[in-house]
Amino acid sequence: MWTFLWLLGGCAGLGPDGGETGWTSGSDSGGSVPDSWIGSEPGAGLGASLAVGSPGAWAGAPWGEDGAVWSLGATLELDLDGTTAVSLGVGLALSDAGVLAAGAPLSGSGAGAVARGDRADLESLDGGAHGARLLWSGEGLWALAGATLWEDDTPRTLPERGGGLADVDGLAAVGLPRGPDALWHDGQTWLRTQDQDQAGYALCAADLDGDGTVDLAVGAPGTSQVHLLLGPIQDHELDQHVLEGPGGRFGHALACDTGVLVVGAPRAYEGHGAVWVLASPFALETVGEPTLSGEVLGDQLGAAVALFDDQVWAGAPGVDAGAGQVLRFNR
Repeated sequence: MWTFLWLLGGCAGLGPDGGETGWTSGSDSGGSVPDSWIGSEPGAGLGASLAVGSPGAWAGAPWGEDGAVWSLGATLELDLDGTTAVSLGVGLALSDAGVLAAGAPLSGSGAGAVARGDRADLESLDGGAHGARLLWSGEGLWALAGATLWEDDTPRTLPERGGGLADVDGLAAVGLPRGPDALWHDGQTWLRTQDQDQAGYALCAADLDGDGTVDLAVGAPGTSQVHLLLGPIQDHELDQHVLEGPGGRFGHALACDTGVLVVGAPRAYEGHGAVWVLASPFALETVGEPTLSGEVLGDQLGAAVALFDDQVWAGAPGVDAGAGQVLRFNR
């Protein structure tokens, strides 16, 4: 039996020493100086993944002994009857209704598993590294497991192992960063434009150009680029609109909303990492200085990014000997 446990620390317990939550919170500064939360376990990698919405914010710390998912006042763990939930928190997704899903893709000798907050029990579906990427589409949960896309409990075979995952008008778009194709959507594939560009490692979908149709951003961190497919995406090729980053795996993580694109580059500036918040990104070809960069070599800021309302969230899992950090700032 797989059981979902919520270990409550209480929102008021988020003090400067982290309390029972294991986080250290910075001051609520409001302006351009970020709020921050620092992990307590060296090597756990807090901020390797993020899920943010109206119910709150959660961050994965998947590289500790069992992996964990932290929230402002609660931690989510799995009780596997004595078996560890290896890498819990690699994948995170939060539904509009406030249901959190967390992937543990290395559990079960690499078969993987997904925990959902609306189910008392957890079943591990067949497939390699199940739960590495997760996304809610309405009330349905999409999960990648190797070259299989699970739409709730229904499997769909992909041309290659999946990477990024996005919702384009209710249909899944899946990045294919390892094969000859970079992207799969509704039976159509797009050839990658450069070898080893890892195009498709990260995806996000929103109306970037404000014309009322959904556009798709495709991260290619191997060449530090982001390809923009303006909707309808079937009418465009990957090389039509390309953002050129400064290196450092620009495009490793993406988040977007109407007219805005957030890009993470965790190895930029010799591993400090950086995050760009780009308005009207469809009109850009090159990007300037980052909106925020890591303070210390190895911070890996931008390994994960999220966008909700006017707030940008960024993970820096290398901070403090790998304990990790999450930053929040207004865009």
